[in-house]
Amino acid sequence: MHPCSLANELREKYSEFNNIPVLMVSMLLKDLHIQVDKWPIRQQCCSGMLWNFKGQWHILVNSNHSKTRRLFTIGHELYHYFAHRHIKNRFACFNVGSSATGWMEQDANRFSAEILMPRDIVTDMVQKYPPAVAAKVLGVSEQAMNYRIKELNLK
Repeated sequence: MHPCSLANELREKYSEFNNIPVLMVSMLLKDLHIQVDKWPIRQQCCSGMLWNFKGQWHILVNSNHSKTRRLFTIGHELYHYFAHRHIKNRFACFNVGSSATGWMEQDANRFSAEILMPRDIVTDMVQKYPPAVAAKVLGVSEQAMNYRIKELNLK
């Protein structure tokens, strides 16, 4: 499934959280029984991973990364859960963000951006607020917000 289509489908299903994407992600994790673990990973390039251990899915995020980076990684790993869990039981993600390579990683980034920074919300917010404020409200980094604004051709 295309990452934007999946994000839109989930936004419809969790419509009561449309204006608060962070809560929607939290509800998704709860409903899917996915456990999020934070570990300090020495390699800065390792953002996170998704794996199945004895039937329980886990998302590991690098606790050395900022809270906003960890949130983006959780969104990224959620896409692997939805789209790729039938392929293998473990995904280790290096280079989450603009430096991702390979179609699976790029799709996972697209999904994370769409679920955390939906086009309609970002479009509305950047007309009213500077990108730094919009980023803070949505719980994402200013860098991610600026990338999203550019991707959406809003400025």
